[in-house]
Amino acid sequence: MVFEADGSLNGQGSCNSYGASYRTDGMSLAIESEIMSTLMACEEASMAQEQAFLTVMNEIVRDPATFGIEGDSLTITTTSGATITATR
Repeated sequence: MVFEADGSLNGQGSCNSYGASYRTDGMSLAIESEIMSTLMACEEASMAQEQAFLTVMNEIVRDPATFGIEGDSLTITTTSGATITATR
């Protein structure tokens, strides 16, 4: 997951590349567009993992999340309590 200075977000899931636009305000993260992803078909387990990730990320489109950075880890927590931790 890469958060670019120009407000774009992109990354590589278990199978597909994804992208969106974002903004931050203090420790609040808002994704400003639905997450767009490529549509490659992969193993079922990989696709399920990726879909779970994208579901949480799209939750942030509807309702901003909080985030924290500790060392090389970014943790994003939605208002419903779902958490994504990304490590460099």
